[in-house]
This record gives sequence, C-alpha cells and structure tokens, in this order.
Amino acid sequence: MISVPENFADGIDDPDPQRKALMVEFFIELNQFMSTRHGYKKFMCEPWVCKVDANCEKFSLTLVYNHDNSVSISKIGFKEKRNGHGAALIEVLDNVSHKYKIPFIEFVSVSTEPMQSFVQKFGFTKREPEYTFDETPSILSNWFRKSPFGLNMENKNG
Repeated sequence: MISVPENFADGIDDPDPQRKALMVEFFIELNQFMSTRHGYKKFMCEPWVCKVDANCEKFSLTLVYNHDNSVSISKIGFKEKRNGHGAALIEVLDNVSHKYKIPFIEFVSVSTEPMQSFVQKFGFTKREPEYTFDETPSILSNWFRKSPFGLNMENKNG
C-alpha cells in the first residue's frame, strides 16, 4: 500500500466537514488504485478543491467529485492503449459508488469515435445539451450512466 502524503488533504475544500472527509477518503482510494495499477510508488493524482488531476508518463486523468456526489471525468488517457485501464477505472468507480454515495458517472466532452465506442460499451448514454450558444453542432458530447448506488436509489424511490 502506498503511503498517503502528509499534506494530501490541504488542497481539498468543501464547507461541509463530513463531505470533505468523504472526498479525501475517495481521492486516497482512487490514488491507491491508479498509482498501483500503473506501477508508481507514490500518489500521482493531485487533489485540488473537489477534483484530482494527474499528468504522468503512464496516464492522465482529471476527475471531479461534484456537489451532488456524482463523478465527472473530463480527461482520461493511457500510454498503454486497449489494455483494460479505462474498464478497470469504471469498475472501481462502480464498486465504491455505495461507499461514496456516487449516483452517476459522467464522461465530459467526448469527442472521438474510439472514446464514444468505449463509453457506449459500458452503458453510458449521450446527454443532449440543454442549450446551445449557437446553431453550430458540436462534436463534443457528455456521456453518463447511473452507478450501482444510483440504480439502487432509483429502485428504492421508484
């Protein structure tokens, strides 16, 4: 297990101390997974307010823990393509969705055919924009799906 840097939580900010503690724990678990999977011996994802950001040789990731506890991934890339890293990340997010109360996962600004195929393969649905600034169609789109926690909440309320 990789040790947590002493000042790891300093950049994380939330007015609710319980939510901040949840974010810190989530970001530590995410870092443990990403760093271990890619063979790093230290945390590679730096926390800042409510997101983690990583730009290293083997992967890049920007992930936001939103105010509704949903997770948005706005940047994801791996040096080793088609090696199961993206699938493993989605699996981890699904597995911890109950623990961190994550109702849904979203990929932001998906712009390439391979990435669209990837998100579709894992059950993500294209979210149509609520408004546009002009009539020019955008190649960027957001894709989302409910997590196991979100599906469980829907079944309890439905």
